[in-house]
Formats: sequence, structure tokens, C-alpha cells
Amino acid sequence: MIKNYFKIAFRNLVKYKFISGINLFGLTVGLTCCLLIIAYIVNELSYDKYNDNAGNIYRLERTFLNPGTHAKSLELGAVAPPFAQFLLNDFKEIKGLTRMLPANRIIILTSTGHV
Repeated sequence: MIKNYFKIAFRNLVKYKFISGINLFGLTVGLTCCLLIIAYIVNELSYDKYNDNAGNIYRLERTFLNPGTHAKSLELGAVAPPFAQFLLNDFKEIKGLTRMLPANRIIILTSTGHV
């Protein structure tokens, strides 16, 4: 039965070359897009998984609000150096802090506490 289906499919491919080409091209583009999206998602979900304590890594950000409207005006992914000592003193759950500072393609790490 399956052999018969393959024969009919092959005959239709040969008989309707243009339509078959469009269908195969669409299938190829669809599968390629699907595989690229899956590769992107896998890459994004694997971020920082190399570290044994990946579940305990957090990023601190600061947000500036517009006065009176409480609407966000600016979000920054870094905080000033004095915050490290304040955070270590106020939150006993924090074991250590690290600041990453980009400087001319070199990342400088500064650590506070027991990392």
C-alpha cells in the first residue's frame, strides 16, 4: 500500500514540476526557519548553565522613574560600586558580588565577599 503511495507521489512530482518545486521550496524554507528558531531558543536557555550555581546567579539593575508619572524613563544594567557593600550588609543571603566592567574589549571582574 505504501509502495503505491510513493509511486503516485513520484508521478505527481514528475508531472507537475513547477507546483512540486514551489511546494518543496516552501517546505525547505519552513524547516530551515524552524531549525534556526529551535537553535536560538536552545542557545538562550543554556545561558550560564556551565556554572554549578546557575540557579543562584542574579543580575542587579536600576530603573529611573519619571517624577509624578511613575513611568520608566531609563533602565541600566549596572549599579555604582558602593552598592556592593550596602547589599552585603543589608542582605545576609548574599554570599558574594561581582562587577563586570567592559574596557576596550577586555572584561574586568571585581569581586566583593566570598564568590
